[in-house]
Amino acid sequence: MARRLTRSYRGAEKISTIPIEIPANAAGQLTVMVTDGRQLNQIEARELRRSLQPQSVAQMIKVLNQTHRNNRLYVRLLTGTPGAVVNGEALPSLPPSVLAVLEGDRSGGNFAPIRSAALGEWELPMDSAVAGTRVLTIDLDGRR
Repeated sequence: MARRLTRSYRGAEKISTIPIEIPANAAGQLTVMVTDGRQLNQIEARELRRSLQPQSVAQMIKVLNQTHRNNRLYVRLLTGTPGAVVNGEALPSLPPSVLAVLEGDRSGGNFAPIRSAALGEWELPMDSAVAGTRVLTIDLDGRR
């Protein structure tokens, strides 16, 4: 369970709870990130190297539909497994052999490495706009 305390501009507090399911095969360190839509849009633009210049109406609609809203809390469960963005599409949790091939052949298209993969994503609608980010690291090495 992820619990998030939010405060309004007048100081009223609200606790929100989101159940988070950790996959059985997850190991090592995981990161729980709770953030607002604006910050998540910036993170995705930086990590995924997304172009903000759509070339067609269909691409523009896709970008608008994927834009995160400012009246929601977004929760992501992340692992440190590397991946890549190839021609604008994220390919998280790639095996090392695939990453080696992609890194060795840079002529095959637009390639950029990414540092983490999402194991789960959740969103929680709020009554008003929210702003802020919190990150929590969980170590699963000692669990049974």
